[in-house]
Amino acid sequence: MEDDRRLIVASNFLEDHGVYPFVSDWSLGNPTRAHDLAVLIHKQTGFALSGVNICPGHLECNDFASLTAERREAIEAFWTAYFATGGASVEIGFDSTSILADPERDCFFERR
Repeated sequence: MEDDRRLIVASNFLEDHGVYPFVSDWSLGNPTRAHDLAVLIHKQTGFALSGVNICPGHLECNDFASLTAERREAIEAFWTAYFATGGASVEIGFDSTSILADPERDCFFERR
């Protein structure tokens, strides 16, 4: 069934490719700016996955742990907005390995 397809993303969400260094870029310094940037990039790239639930799961790393609380919230706001643009409901889980270990869990880490 198409509704059962999932894309599981296990990441620290620090996409640091030079254009937008997530640990230091001004655009990602607070949740509002980060959200707006995600919507802009989403529109520019045309990212869309029809019929697939996106399940982003956070992997802890030293780089993420050393960030301020506001920067961490901004990074979460960016990825939530980027994946959710288009009406999809997305929540970043902080136990990404459990969804891999238990296929009966949905994207929000509850039993299906």
